[in-house]
Amino acid sequence: MTSTNALENPLELASDDIRAAALFGAAEAARKARGDHSVLVVCPAAWTSKITLLEQAGYKNAITWFIKMVG
Repeated sequence: MTSTNALENPLELASDDIRAAALFGAAEAARKARGDHSVLVVCPAAWTSKITLLEQAGYKNAITWFIKMVG
């Protein structure tokens, strides 16, 4: 069974669903067409499926942020 969204499971990238990779590829093509040389991608630390997709595209972790919700 193919998921409705390849990134809906934050723990595992659906191997039989290339839609997330295709969408990401289109974003990369748009970035390149604009002449941008860097991008910032915000990704929750526990969203390993998105991290996998980013790593497959050559992205590396640059910074880790911490936040404390109060109230």
